[in-house]
Amino acid sequence: MGPQSSLTDMTDVSPSGFRSVRDIAATPERVWEVLTTPSAFATWFGTDDASIDQRDTVMFELAGAEANGCSLTLSQTGGGLDADGYAQAAAGWAGFVDVIERLAAG
Repeated sequence: MGPQSSLTDMTDVSPSGFRSVRDIAATPERVWEVLTTPSAFATWFGTDDASIDQRDTVMFELAGAEANGCSLTLSQTGGGLDADGYAQAAAGWAGFVDVIERLAAG
């Protein structure tokens, strides 16, 4: 884990969604705080309005409680996208996760 971490390649992109994993050098509790507190959310998402299409499901999962970090899994399904659309969505989410990682480590 550390500064060289990145989302896995997009081998988990399909016509029904995508799943990406990143190792983050922060505790699961700290990452959860960054994901869920309004001020941190506004920083990484760019707004405090989380309105999304009700057909989409975006899920964050945290695993590992090691002192040197945890694993963040991000998945998105629904919304009627095709595999190319999900690949683009995954690339967009990668930018959000970059900010989440910086906030959690800081």
